[in-house]
Amino acid sequence: MRYFKIVMIIIVLFAFASCKRNRSYFDESRYKVKVDNVEPQLIELDESLKAPFYLKEIKRVETPLGGYTKWLKTPKYNELILIYLNGEKGGHGVLFYDKDLNLTKRKVIRSGEGPGEARGGFLLIGSETKLYMIDRGKKRLTVFDYNFSILKEKKYKMGPGFIHLSGVNLIKNDTEILHYFYVRKSSFCRGNINQMMSYAMRVLNTKDCSIKVLRSEDIINDTGRKMMSAYFAHWTVHDNHIYFVDLRDYIISKMDFNGKVIKKIKIKHEAKEFSQKERDNWFIENFGGSGNGGIYVKKISYPKKLYPVAFIFQIKKGFAIARREDYSPKELEYITADYFTWGMEFKGKIKVPLFEKWNVPGYCFKSEGAFYYKAPHFYTIKQEEESDFIIKWEFVDN
Repeated sequence: MRYFKIVMIIIVLFAFASCKRNRSYFDESRYKVKVDNVEPQLIELDESLKAPFYLKEIKRVETPLGGYTKWLKTPKYNELILIYLNGEKGGHGVLFYDKDLNLTKRKVIRSGEGPGEARGGFLLIGSETKLYMIDRGKKRLTVFDYNFSILKEKKYKMGPGFIHLSGVNLIKNDTEILHYFYVRKSSFCRGNINQMMSYAMRVLNTKDCSIKVLRSEDIINDTGRKMMSAYFAHWTVHDNHIYFVDLRDYIISKMDFNGKVIKKIKIKHEAKEFSQKERDNWFIENFGGSGNGGIYVKKISYPKKLYPVAFIFQIKKGFAIARREDYSPKELEYITADYFTWGMEFKGKIKVPLFEKWNVPGYCFKSEGAFYYKAPHFYTIKQEEESDFIIKWEFVDN
Protein backbone atom coordinates (compact mmCIF):
# COMPACT_ATOMS: atom_id res chain seq x y z
CA MET A 1 0.00 0.00 0.00
CA ARG A 2 2.83 2.31 0.86
CA TYR A 3 4.50 1.75 -2.51
CA PHE A 4 1.16 2.26 -4.24
CA LYS A 5 0.81 5.69 -2.59
CA ILE A 6 4.33 6.64 -3.66
CA VAL A 7 3.60 5.64 -7.24
CA MET A 8 0.33 7.62 -7.24
CA ILE A 9 2.10 10.69 -5.86
CA ILE A 10 4.71 10.45 -8.62
CA ILE A 11 1.97 10.17 -11.27
CA VAL A 12 0.12 13.21 -9.90
CA LEU A 13 3.33 15.25 -9.77
CA PHE A 14 4.19 14.22 -13.32
CA ALA A 15 0.70 15.22 -14.55
CA PHE A 16 0.96 18.58 -12.77
CA ALA A 17 4.41 19.23 -14.23
CA SER A 18 3.20 18.23 -17.69
CA CYS A 19 0.25 20.63 -17.53
CA LYS A 20 2.44 23.40 -16.16
CA ARG A 21 4.99 22.81 -18.92
CA ASN A 22 2.28 22.86 -21.59
CA ARG A 23 0.92 26.13 -20.28
CA SER A 24 4.40 27.63 -20.28
CA TYR A 25 4.69 27.01 -24.02
CA PHE A 26 2.23 29.81 -24.57
CA ASP A 27 2.88 31.85 -21.46
CA GLU A 28 2.41 35.52 -22.41
CA SER A 29 5.80 36.48 -20.99
CA ARG A 30 7.81 34.12 -23.21
CA TYR A 31 5.60 33.22 -26.18
CA LYS A 32 3.07 35.95 -26.66
CA VAL A 33 0.25 35.11 -29.06
CA LYS A 34 0.17 37.87 -31.66
CA VAL A 35 -2.38 38.07 -34.47
CA ASP A 36 -3.63 41.17 -36.27
CA ASN A 37 -7.23 42.37 -36.24
CA VAL A 38 -7.19 43.79 -39.77
CA GLU A 39 -10.25 42.81 -41.79
CA PRO A 40 -9.27 41.43 -45.22
CA GLN A 41 -10.77 42.61 -48.48
CA LEU A 42 -12.65 39.71 -50.12
CA ILE A 43 -11.41 38.99 -53.66
CA GLU A 44 -12.91 36.61 -56.22
CA LEU A 45 -10.42 35.34 -58.78
CA ASP A 46 -11.17 34.89 -62.47
CA GLU A 47 -10.29 31.19 -62.69
CA SER A 48 -10.16 31.33 -66.51
CA LEU A 49 -7.47 34.03 -66.59
CA LYS A 50 -4.00 32.84 -67.60
CA ALA A 51 -0.80 34.47 -66.36
CA PRO A 52 0.94 36.68 -68.96
CA PHE A 53 3.74 34.12 -69.32
CA TYR A 54 4.50 30.41 -69.13
CA LEU A 55 7.66 28.42 -68.32
CA LYS A 56 9.82 26.77 -70.98
CA GLU A 57 12.63 24.38 -70.02
CA ILE A 58 15.99 25.38 -71.55
CA LYS A 59 18.55 23.29 -69.66
CA ARG A 60 18.65 20.24 -67.38
CA VAL A 61 21.64 18.98 -65.39
CA GLU A 62 21.85 15.87 -63.22
CA THR A 63 23.10 16.56 -59.70
CA PRO A 64 25.44 14.21 -57.82
CA LEU A 65 23.18 14.40 -54.77
CA GLY A 66 19.76 12.95 -54.00
CA GLY A 67 17.02 12.79 -51.40
CA TYR A 68 16.01 15.98 -49.60
CA THR A 69 17.63 18.68 -51.71
CA LYS A 70 16.75 22.39 -51.69
CA TRP A 71 18.06 25.75 -52.87
CA LEU A 72 19.98 28.04 -50.58
CA LYS A 73 18.77 31.54 -51.46
CA THR A 74 21.56 34.11 -51.82
CA PRO A 75 21.74 37.62 -53.33
CA LYS A 76 25.09 36.83 -55.01
CA TYR A 77 24.35 37.53 -58.67
CA ASN A 78 25.97 34.65 -60.53
CA GLU A 79 25.79 31.93 -57.93
CA LEU A 80 23.29 29.16 -57.26
CA ILE A 81 23.77 27.00 -54.18
CA LEU A 82 22.19 23.61 -53.58
CA ILE A 83 22.14 21.89 -50.19
CA TYR A 84 21.25 18.33 -49.32
CA LEU A 85 20.72 16.99 -45.82
CA ASN A 86 22.94 13.96 -45.18
CA GLY A 87 23.96 14.03 -48.83
CA GLU A 88 27.64 13.32 -48.33
CA LYS A 89 29.52 10.65 -46.42
CA GLY A 90 29.80 11.97 -42.87
CA GLY A 91 27.89 15.17 -43.57
CA HIS A 92 25.67 17.43 -45.63
CA GLY A 93 26.45 18.33 -49.24
CA VAL A 94 26.66 21.92 -50.47
CA LEU A 95 27.03 22.44 -54.23
CA PHE A 96 27.82 25.75 -55.92
CA TYR A 97 26.67 26.38 -59.51
CA ASP A 98 26.82 29.37 -61.80
CA LYS A 99 23.62 30.56 -63.50
CA ASP A 100 24.29 28.30 -66.49
CA LEU A 101 24.27 25.27 -64.15
CA ASN A 102 28.00 24.59 -64.25
CA LEU A 103 29.24 23.07 -60.99
CA THR A 104 31.93 25.41 -59.61
CA LYS A 105 32.53 24.25 -56.03
CA ARG A 106 31.58 21.51 -53.61
CA LYS A 107 31.66 21.65 -49.81
CA VAL A 108 30.63 19.40 -46.93
CA ILE A 109 29.14 20.42 -43.58
CA ARG A 110 30.17 17.60 -41.28
CA SER A 111 27.65 15.86 -39.04
CA GLY A 112 28.59 16.34 -35.40
CA GLU A 113 28.76 18.79 -32.54
CA GLY A 114 32.14 20.41 -33.18
CA PRO A 115 32.83 23.87 -34.62
CA GLY A 116 31.11 24.37 -37.96
CA GLU A 117 29.33 21.01 -37.76
CA ALA A 118 25.58 20.30 -37.67
CA ARG A 119 24.13 17.66 -35.41
CA GLY A 120 20.78 17.26 -37.15
CA GLY A 121 18.52 19.27 -39.43
CA PHE A 122 19.86 22.73 -40.13
CA LEU A 123 18.90 25.93 -41.89
CA LEU A 124 21.32 27.74 -44.19
CA ILE A 125 20.78 31.22 -45.62
CA GLY A 126 23.17 33.52 -47.46
CA SER A 127 23.98 37.23 -47.78
CA GLU A 128 26.47 38.85 -50.16
CA THR A 129 29.46 37.89 -48.03
CA LYS A 130 28.29 35.46 -45.34
CA LEU A 131 26.44 32.20 -44.79
CA TYR A 132 24.32 31.70 -41.68
CA MET A 133 23.60 28.21 -40.37
CA ILE A 134 21.05 27.47 -37.66
CA ASP A 135 21.74 24.06 -36.16
CA ARG A 136 18.46 22.91 -34.63
CA GLY A 137 20.09 20.06 -32.73
CA LYS A 138 22.71 22.18 -30.95
CA LYS A 139 20.60 25.39 -30.87
CA ARG A 140 23.56 27.21 -32.33
CA LEU A 141 24.07 29.92 -34.95
CA THR A 142 27.25 29.60 -37.01
CA VAL A 143 28.40 32.33 -39.41
CA PHE A 144 30.72 31.33 -42.31
CA ASP A 145 32.32 33.12 -45.19
CA TYR A 146 31.80 31.54 -48.61
CA ASN A 147 34.87 29.35 -48.14
CA PHE A 148 33.19 27.95 -45.01
CA SER A 149 35.71 29.50 -42.65
CA ILE A 150 33.97 30.12 -39.32
CA LEU A 151 33.49 33.79 -38.47
CA LYS A 152 31.29 33.35 -35.40
CA GLU A 153 29.42 30.74 -33.34
CA LYS A 154 26.85 31.48 -30.68
CA LYS A 155 24.12 29.58 -28.83
CA TYR A 156 20.53 30.81 -28.98
CA LYS A 157 17.61 30.13 -26.66
CA MET A 158 14.96 28.55 -28.83
CA GLY A 159 12.35 27.71 -26.19
CA PRO A 160 10.21 24.57 -26.36
CA GLY A 161 9.39 23.84 -29.97
CA PHE A 162 10.87 23.28 -33.39
CA ILE A 163 12.32 25.47 -36.14
CA HIS A 164 11.01 24.33 -39.52
CA LEU A 165 13.25 23.67 -42.51
CA SER A 166 11.37 26.19 -44.61
CA GLY A 167 10.24 29.80 -44.54
CA VAL A 168 13.74 31.17 -43.82
CA ASN A 169 14.76 34.65 -44.99
CA LEU A 170 17.61 36.98 -44.16
CA ILE A 171 16.31 40.50 -43.51
CA LYS A 172 17.75 43.84 -42.38
CA ASN A 173 21.28 43.56 -43.79
CA ASP A 174 22.82 40.54 -42.09
CA THR A 175 21.26 41.27 -38.71
CA GLU A 176 17.99 39.32 -38.61
CA ILE A 177 16.85 35.89 -39.80
CA LEU A 178 13.12 35.37 -40.26
CA HIS A 179 12.05 31.76 -39.65
CA TYR A 180 9.05 29.49 -39.11
CA PHE A 181 8.69 27.95 -35.65
CA TYR A 182 6.09 25.56 -34.33
CA VAL A 183 5.22 23.87 -31.07
CA ARG A 184 3.62 20.50 -30.55
CA LYS A 185 2.32 20.05 -27.03
CA SER A 186 0.60 17.11 -25.41
CA SER A 187 -2.83 17.85 -24.02
CA PHE A 188 -2.68 15.17 -21.32
CA CYS A 189 -3.82 17.76 -18.80
CA ARG A 190 -6.87 18.49 -20.97
CA GLY A 191 -8.13 14.95 -20.68
CA ASN A 192 -7.39 13.70 -24.19
CA ILE A 193 -4.44 12.44 -26.20
CA ASN A 194 -4.56 14.92 -29.08
CA GLN A 195 -1.59 17.17 -29.69
CA MET A 196 -2.21 20.90 -29.61
CA MET A 197 -0.12 23.07 -31.91
CA SER A 198 1.00 26.62 -32.47
CA TYR A 199 3.10 28.32 -35.12
CA ALA A 200 5.12 31.52 -34.97
CA MET A 201 6.84 33.89 -37.36
CA ARG A 202 10.01 34.68 -35.44
CA VAL A 203 13.18 36.69 -35.96
CA LEU A 204 16.62 35.58 -34.75
CA ASN A 205 19.09 38.43 -34.23
CA THR A 206 22.47 37.39 -35.68
CA LYS A 207 24.41 39.69 -33.33
CA ASP A 208 23.21 38.61 -29.88
CA CYS A 209 20.97 35.60 -30.82
CA SER A 210 17.94 37.18 -29.18
CA ILE A 211 14.53 36.15 -30.55
CA LYS A 212 11.40 38.19 -31.14
CA VAL A 213 7.97 37.03 -32.31
CA LEU A 214 6.24 38.94 -35.12
CA ARG A 215 3.18 36.74 -35.27
CA SER A 216 1.97 33.57 -33.54
CA GLU A 217 -1.25 31.62 -33.22
CA ASP A 218 -2.67 28.55 -31.49
CA ILE A 219 -4.16 26.02 -33.89
CA ILE A 220 -7.46 24.24 -33.41
CA ASN A 221 -7.12 20.51 -33.97
CA ASP A 222 -10.27 19.31 -35.74
CA THR A 223 -9.00 15.81 -36.58
CA GLY A 224 -9.86 13.96 -33.38
CA ARG A 225 -6.28 12.61 -33.55
CA LYS A 226 -2.79 13.98 -33.80
CA MET A 227 -2.70 16.47 -36.64
CA MET A 228 -0.55 15.54 -39.64
CA SER A 229 0.40 19.03 -40.79
CA ALA A 230 2.48 21.42 -38.73
CA TYR A 231 2.51 23.94 -41.54
CA PHE A 232 -0.22 26.57 -41.24
CA ALA A 233 1.34 29.62 -42.83
CA HIS A 234 4.02 30.50 -45.34
CA TRP A 235 5.71 33.66 -46.56
CA THR A 236 8.26 35.23 -48.84
CA VAL A 237 10.23 38.48 -48.50
CA HIS A 238 10.62 41.24 -51.11
CA ASP A 239 11.67 44.89 -50.96
CA ASN A 240 11.50 45.27 -47.16
CA HIS A 241 8.12 43.56 -46.90
CA ILE A 242 6.85 40.14 -45.87
CA TYR A 243 4.12 38.55 -48.00
CA PHE A 244 2.36 36.19 -45.61
CA VAL A 245 -0.29 33.63 -46.60
CA ASP A 246 -2.55 31.74 -44.19
CA LEU A 247 -2.78 28.27 -45.72
CA ARG A 248 -6.08 27.44 -44.02
CA ASP A 249 -8.24 30.32 -45.25
CA TYR A 250 -6.27 31.71 -48.21
CA ILE A 251 -5.63 35.10 -46.67
CA ILE A 252 -2.64 37.11 -47.98
CA SER A 253 -1.10 39.88 -45.90
CA LYS A 254 1.60 42.38 -46.80
CA MET A 255 3.57 43.21 -43.65
CA ASP A 256 6.59 45.27 -42.63
CA PHE A 257 9.50 43.77 -40.71
CA ASN A 258 7.82 44.59 -37.41
CA GLY A 259 4.76 42.50 -38.27
CA LYS A 260 2.46 45.48 -39.03
CA VAL A 261 -0.10 44.66 -41.73
CA ILE A 262 -0.14 47.10 -44.64
CA LYS A 263 -2.60 45.30 -46.91
CA LYS A 264 -4.71 42.18 -46.49
CA ILE A 265 -6.91 40.24 -48.91
CA LYS A 266 -8.91 37.03 -48.66
CA ILE A 267 -9.35 34.89 -51.75
CA LYS A 268 -12.84 33.47 -52.16
CA HIS A 269 -12.67 29.68 -52.44
CA GLU A 270 -14.71 26.56 -51.86
CA ALA A 271 -14.36 25.38 -48.24
CA LYS A 272 -13.89 21.66 -48.82
CA GLU A 273 -14.30 19.07 -46.08
CA PHE A 274 -13.55 15.37 -46.38
CA SER A 275 -14.77 12.38 -44.43
CA GLN A 276 -12.50 10.50 -42.04
CA LYS A 277 -12.54 7.51 -44.41
CA GLU A 278 -11.33 9.62 -47.34
CA ARG A 279 -8.55 11.15 -45.25
CA ASP A 280 -7.53 7.72 -43.92
CA ASN A 281 -7.32 6.32 -47.46
CA TRP A 282 -5.16 9.24 -48.61
CA PHE A 283 -2.95 8.83 -45.56
CA ILE A 284 -2.40 5.15 -46.39
CA GLU A 285 -1.65 6.04 -50.03
CA ASN A 286 0.91 8.62 -48.90
CA PHE A 287 2.62 6.73 -46.10
CA GLY A 288 1.65 3.07 -46.38
CA GLY A 289 -0.59 3.01 -43.31
CA SER A 290 0.16 1.22 -40.06
CA GLY A 291 3.72 0.30 -39.25
CA ASN A 292 5.38 2.42 -41.95
CA GLY A 293 8.11 4.31 -40.17
CA GLY A 294 6.13 4.33 -36.94
CA ILE A 295 3.23 6.26 -38.51
CA TYR A 296 -0.17 4.81 -37.64
CA VAL A 297 -3.29 5.78 -39.53
CA LYS A 298 -5.50 5.33 -36.45
CA LYS A 299 -3.49 7.88 -34.47
CA ILE A 300 -2.76 10.60 -37.04
CA SER A 301 -5.00 12.36 -39.54
CA TYR A 302 -5.09 15.22 -42.01
CA PRO A 303 -7.21 18.24 -41.01
CA LYS A 304 -10.91 17.79 -41.70
CA LYS A 305 -11.06 21.11 -43.53
CA LEU A 306 -8.83 21.21 -46.60
CA TYR A 307 -6.09 23.82 -46.62
CA PRO A 308 -6.61 25.34 -50.12
CA VAL A 309 -3.05 26.70 -50.26
CA ALA A 310 0.21 24.73 -50.31
CA PHE A 311 2.96 27.39 -50.38
CA ILE A 312 4.06 30.77 -51.78
CA PHE A 313 7.12 31.43 -53.95
CA GLN A 314 8.65 34.29 -55.93
CA ILE A 315 8.42 34.32 -59.71
CA LYS A 316 8.87 36.98 -62.40
CA LYS A 317 7.55 40.37 -61.13
CA GLY A 318 5.62 39.05 -58.17
CA PHE A 319 4.73 35.87 -56.33
CA ALA A 320 2.67 32.75 -56.96
CA ILE A 321 0.63 30.65 -54.57
CA ALA A 322 0.38 26.91 -55.22
CA ARG A 323 -3.13 25.52 -54.82
CA ARG A 324 -4.23 22.24 -53.27
CA GLU A 325 -7.33 20.29 -54.33
CA ASP A 326 -7.21 17.43 -51.81
CA TYR A 327 -4.73 15.30 -49.86
CA SER A 328 -4.34 12.65 -52.55
CA PRO A 329 -0.79 11.80 -53.75
CA LYS A 330 -1.69 12.24 -57.41
CA GLU A 331 1.05 11.58 -59.93
CA LEU A 332 1.18 15.06 -61.43
CA GLU A 333 4.08 16.66 -63.26
CA TYR A 334 2.71 20.16 -62.64
CA ILE A 335 0.52 21.98 -60.16
CA THR A 336 -1.54 25.13 -60.63
CA ALA A 337 -0.58 28.38 -58.93
CA ASP A 338 -2.19 31.82 -58.69
CA TYR A 339 0.14 34.61 -59.88
CA PHE A 340 0.05 38.03 -58.17
CA THR A 341 2.05 41.23 -58.60
CA TRP A 342 3.88 42.68 -55.58
CA GLY A 343 0.93 45.07 -55.36
CA MET A 344 -1.20 41.92 -54.65
CA GLU A 345 -3.13 42.18 -57.93
CA PHE A 346 -4.14 38.82 -59.41
CA LYS A 347 -2.74 38.31 -62.92
CA GLY A 348 -3.80 34.76 -63.77
CA LYS A 349 -3.03 31.07 -63.42
CA ILE A 350 0.33 29.45 -64.09
CA LYS A 351 1.51 25.83 -64.11
CA VAL A 352 4.72 25.03 -62.23
CA PRO A 353 6.65 21.72 -62.07
CA LEU A 354 6.50 19.58 -58.96
CA PHE A 355 9.62 18.65 -56.97
CA GLU A 356 8.60 14.99 -57.17
CA LYS A 357 5.70 13.18 -58.84
CA TRP A 358 4.42 11.75 -55.56
CA ASN A 359 4.69 15.11 -53.80
CA VAL A 360 3.06 14.60 -50.39
CA PRO A 361 0.58 17.45 -49.87
CA GLY A 362 1.19 17.67 -46.14
CA TYR A 363 4.86 18.41 -46.71
CA CYS A 364 4.63 21.41 -49.00
CA PHE A 365 8.06 22.73 -47.97
CA LYS A 366 9.65 20.13 -50.26
CA SER A 367 8.37 21.84 -53.39
CA GLU A 368 8.82 25.35 -51.99
CA GLY A 369 12.51 24.67 -51.42
CA ALA A 370 12.80 23.36 -54.97
CA PHE A 371 11.76 26.69 -56.59
CA TYR A 372 14.18 29.57 -57.08
CA TYR A 373 13.60 32.72 -59.11
CA LYS A 374 16.91 34.41 -59.93
CA ALA A 375 16.25 36.99 -62.62
CA PRO A 376 15.84 36.56 -65.46
CA HIS A 377 15.35 32.78 -65.07
CA PHE A 378 13.50 30.30 -62.89
CA TYR A 379 15.30 27.26 -61.45
CA THR A 380 13.77 24.08 -60.07
CA ILE A 381 14.86 20.76 -58.58
CA LYS A 382 13.29 17.62 -59.97
CA GLN A 383 13.53 14.37 -58.06
CA GLU A 384 13.02 11.13 -59.94
CA GLU A 385 13.46 7.52 -58.89
CA GLU A 386 17.05 7.17 -60.10
CA SER A 387 18.40 10.73 -60.20
CA ASP A 388 17.94 14.35 -59.18
CA PHE A 389 18.03 17.16 -61.73
CA ILE A 390 18.25 20.92 -61.60
CA ILE A 391 16.36 22.61 -64.41
CA LYS A 392 16.64 26.11 -65.85
CA TRP A 393 13.48 27.72 -67.26
CA GLU A 394 12.85 30.84 -69.28
CA PHE A 395 9.68 32.94 -69.33
CA VAL A 396 7.72 33.03 -72.57
CA ASP A 397 4.94 35.55 -73.16
CA ASN A 398 1.44 34.13 -73.54
